[in-house]
Amino acid sequence: MSNLKALPKDWKSIVLSKREALFARIPEAWRLSSVPAANELRDAVHFPRQFMSERAYDITETLDARALLDKIASGHYTAYEVVEAFCHRAAIAQQVVNCLTEINFEDALARARELDDYFRVHERTIGPLHGLPVSLKDQFRVKGTNAALGLVSFIDAVDTSETESFLVKELRDLGAIIYVKTTVPTAVSHIDCHNNVTGQTYSPVNRFMSSGGSSGGEGALIAMHGSIIGIGTDIGASTRLPAAVNGIYGIRPSHGRLPYLGVRELIVGNTSAPFVPGPLGAKLSNIQMMTEAILGRKPWIHDPRVAEMPWRVSEYEDIHERGKHGDLVFGILTFDGGVMPQPPILRALKEVVNWAPPAHTDGSKIMTELFVADGGAKIHEAHTRSGEPPNSLVTGIFGKTAIEPMSLADFFDVNERRYRYQQAYTEYWNSTARLTKSGRPVDAVILPTFPGSSFRPGDGLYYDYTAIVNLLDYTAAIVPWSHVDKNKDLLNFDYKAATTVDRLIHSHYDPEIFDGAPVALQIMGRRFQEERVLAVAKVIDELAYLGAHSRL
Repeated sequence: MSNLKALPKDWKSIVLSKREALFARIPEAWRLSSVPAANELRDAVHFPRQFMSERAYDITETLDARALLDKIASGHYTAYEVVEAFCHRAAIAQQVVNCLTEINFEDALARARELDDYFRVHERTIGPLHGLPVSLKDQFRVKGTNAALGLVSFIDAVDTSETESFLVKELRDLGAIIYVKTTVPTAVSHIDCHNNVTGQTYSPVNRFMSSGGSSGGEGALIAMHGSIIGIGTDIGASTRLPAAVNGIYGIRPSHGRLPYLGVRELIVGNTSAPFVPGPLGAKLSNIQMMTEAILGRKPWIHDPRVAEMPWRVSEYEDIHERGKHGDLVFGILTFDGGVMPQPPILRALKEVVNWAPPAHTDGSKIMTELFVADGGAKIHEAHTRSGEPPNSLVTGIFGKTAIEPMSLADFFDVNERRYRYQQAYTEYWNSTARLTKSGRPVDAVILPTFPGSSFRPGDGLYYDYTAIVNLLDYTAAIVPWSHVDKNKDLLNFDYKAATTVDRLIHSHYDPEIFDGAPVALQIMGRRFQEERVLAVAKVIDELAYLGAHSRL
């Protein structure tokens, strides 16, 4: 029996109050009189420029976090003006693409003043992230805010300092400043970013498109330069897809590499399909810097699920050095057997070295079983409590009502099948040593993140290209590669769909509407290979940069 009590008023009134309270936290001087429609302003990334001072705008255009921190440490910028600039741009982003769930501008600016006072007195910073604004996905518990997970029934719970997520406290000790939390789909359970509390979040790069999910607010905010670095979570696609569809960088580390202690989720205890925290950033270097900073705090001392594994410089340098000399071998997957990528993604993957592992469709079935093991009981219980109706994103995965949960015997069986699949995949990866000139297995695999470059709200139907990483508990990073070009990425009228879903997803693609949307690559390494994957991602990122400039 549930101990949750019914909420005192109807869910629409609760939502209205929440939205009004959120809007009230935007300073009046930062409120926009109107926002152009998507057909008038498709790409809104630089829309804030007209509303900001030149200096504030320049601060938010400094996409490398280390460069920004150096300017704070040298006294070129104060922490206050940096935080204020990102608060202003985040406020504009919220009004344009609807990406925030919580606004902490006043607390953030007060903390920035404290850091500036400390710097003036001591002439040094308090930590490696001194004055750095960091945005967080809604799941992270922050004092004085909700972690509602896009559910009406969770709006009434306000976190205290005792309930703050461990990672939030660590970020504060490092000198970072928390100023906003960002949108998620209902119960953080979909690759689109819509819920009944905040509504739909859009990509600022192409406002016809969804921001992806479940860390969709993070992806949209960072893409619009309202944040330089943020922390999301990933259970099947949730950091990587928002990174890909918004043209930024993201990583899904292996379970137990970064601390998750105290992060809120609806279904607790399912360590067979766990969330993991993952940084998203405007630059790849920001993700590396954040990962190093967190590991430098030795989080395994406090979070028993974190492996005692400091940042391994030698692993990173070895891969990056080999990459500079062309001594890396990639496997490339262009089709997982379920849904063929759309023309823009195939163009990015035209250098094909065949990767033919155990069928990804088999692995995806196992992952889906683990994801819905409770039969949808928790999510439907939360909806019943508030009277909030489940939207189509919820019913598409969990049904209109809860079903019989998986039995303990079946749960054991699906976990054993997962282990056998992991074994088979490991053996295949090892076998690629026979195919390479070096005699080493491939260093990493390049594959799509999603069959398309992006998708319109409501069209996010397939996450198997990312979920396979979660099933294997591998590490994967996202690197932006190019953008959809309506003149190059034409419809393929000759394509014969492999499945009904394949046919449906291909029908969603429209070169005119998708024009300008980001195209990204997913780089997959093995378990606990965060350093190696980030090093490979840097090599790919440099190639993307050279390719873009060679086309100018």
